[in-house]
Amino acid sequence: MANTYNIVGLGMDDSTLEEIRLTEILNQTINNWKAVLNGDIVLACSPATLTNSASDVNTAIGGDGFTREIALTLKDSAGNDLKYTGTLAVAVSKSSTSGTITIEDSATTVAVVNGAGSITVVYAGTWANTDTCTLTITGGTMAGATVTNKTSVDTLIA
Repeated sequence: MANTYNIVGLGMDDSTLEEIRLTEILNQTINNWKAVLNGDIVLACSPATLTNSASDVNTAIGGDGFTREIALTLKDSAGNDLKYTGTLAVAVSKSSTSGTITIEDSATTVAVVNGAGSITVVYAGTWANTDTCTLTITGGTMAGATVTNKTSVDTLIA
């Protein structure tokens, strides 16, 4: 026997709710394809900019280490999630002469699942005031659409 639900005064059984869910999935898929075909793909990362204390970073490196995690998302320009699954290239650079930076597990790509992913960068060595650490996520081309690269920049402060 099917379950019946009372949603805003409407009686709905399991098959009706399943139909509504399938319609939502179909609409999301159509919106994803529209965005891709129109080249409406926006890569974002968070945090895009931040400032860490060089002293705090150096103290953490001397203890358990210092890392920072960067989240990324793929959306259309209206802010709707794009359900892309694949990989994007990543790289790190720095201005420090005595600090070093790597991507956790020596990764050169980040996995994106349903439009979201994250990557961790690992600091080592000694960092000074005004040193910078930059993670670059390469958007590249998706289904013929050019996706603008994004960076996450940590400018160390005193």
